[in-house]
Amino acid sequence: MISTRNKNQREAYQRFLEQQMIGIYNNDLATLNFVPENVNYKVIQMIEVSGENYDIAKYNLIKSAFYIGADAIINITHSSTATSKITGGSISKTNVNIETETKTNVYMQGIAIKLD
Repeated sequence: MISTRNKNQREAYQRFLEQQMIGIYNNDLATLNFVPENVNYKVIQMIEVSGENYDIAKYNLIKSAFYIGADAIINITHSSTATSKITGGSISKTNVNIETETKTNVYMQGIAIKLD
């Protein structure tokens, strides 16, 4: 029991540290929606991520860039999809409850680069 609690605390602390480091990295990371001219850089890789909303997708993009050591992310694009699920009761009942569940997913991609 004690070892499980310590493990959970250690994992929570690791997540906290990761979020702090990514927050600091986000301040230094250049994110551009275009390809810059007259800048020398090397392409590291294309990053593709998704999330439940724009902010989560952007956080996931920055997190991916952090782990590969990118100086910037260029040519950022995003798109989203939404799906709806509608459920309801029988028509023969006088009181019909209709429920709608909507799920959204935002896809984001960009090119991770290292400045020369």
